Amino acid sequence: MTTTRISPTARRTTAKSTPASVPITWRPPISLWSNSPIQTGLPKLFAPDGSTTLTVAIEPYAANPLPDSAQLIYSTGDDWITLPMTMIDTNVYEVAAPALTCDAKVQYYFNVPTSSGIDATDPPHGPFNTYSARSAYGLVFAFADDCETDQGWIIENGPNLTAGAWERGVPAGDGTRGDPTSDYDHSGSCYLTENADGDSDVDNGYSWLISPAFDLSNNDAHVAYALWYSNNAGADPNNEQFFVHVSNDDGNTWQLVHEHGPVSETGWNEFNFRVSDYVELTDSIRVRFEVSDFGNPSIVEAAVDNIRIERSACEPFAAGDMDCNLVVNFDDINGFVLALVGAADYAAEYPFCNHLNGDFNDDQVVNFDDIELFVGAMAGE
Repeated sequence: MTTTRISPTARRTTAKSTPASVPITWRPPISLWSNSPIQTGLPKLFAPDGSTTLTVAIEPYAANPLPDSAQLIYSTGDDWITLPMTMIDTNVYEVAAPALTCDAKVQYYFNVPTSSGIDATDPPHGPFNTYSARSAYGLVFAFADDCETDQGWIIENGPNLTAGAWERGVPAGDGTRGDPTSDYDHSGSCYLTENADGDSDVDNGYSWLISPAFDLSNNDAHVAYALWYSNNAGADPNNEQFFVHVSNDDGNTWQLVHEHGPVSETGWNEFNFRVSDYVELTDSIRVRFEVSDFGNPSIVEAAVDNIRIERSACEPFAAGDMDCNLVVNFDDINGFVLALVGAADYAAEYPFCNHLNGDFNDDQVVNFDDIELFVGAMAGE
């Protein structure tokens, strides 16, 4: 498959041909449905060997897509690279994701030139808006916290804080003051600021949520977390920030990683960072989430959930390892059954694994022909 390199400057010039100040109800000439039933959702991981397939369906609206024109455009930090997509049905295109160095972060979007002369992109206004993925066969979790039990987090509050300290629990608020009404992963609990209905937001200071120490001295990892952050009401709205720091000396010094706000980020959102991008790796890595409200009071509510220390798997998993924990055992039965039902059902439960881990006969589908071989793998045959 040939590739065409487009410099970031050239690509930005093309994108600006789309009106810059359109109302949010504006509908593009055509719509790209990368989350159509055909695709069953966009993958969060691209297999390093290029074996991941992406599919989009195109819905003409006020213009027609030019024939055989759909493209996947991606970047790993330098130039934007264009891959032509292959039409497999009427207005349905697919492409093999690029083969990339393991653990590389890739930004990408889909592009289709139209008869109106305007390129349609998914997500809209690419490359300013993009999807993201990581190059890996799966993820191995060194630490995973769904916040249902205390795994050693430390809470420290500023001396003047009067409300809104971190605590762990099932959200009790009704959402009218910007607080979450449920946790992120639907396990029940999360860490959130003063878990009470009504006026319980952060006031007059800061509250820190500090992780237990992690030993990353022998291997790099990503920190992933889901965040809820609301700061758009009160006497001084949109004027506070949420900070994420990392330390490699057990919390003696801290390096800023992420700044959220001051504008609220609607609902739950996922974020992650590679630890070595910010500090040298040691056996005393900690993460700190800081929420605050200083000066004129605003309504600040925050929560974090589904916190993970994850490593990219750079080699394919063994056949039958349906939960990507490097072991084939009875814990893989649920994943195998979901893969039999369908790729979408499997991906909903195991978003960082590949349902084809259950494909024992290499026919690119998990079906009843794989059952006997899966049972044998669990038995160590």
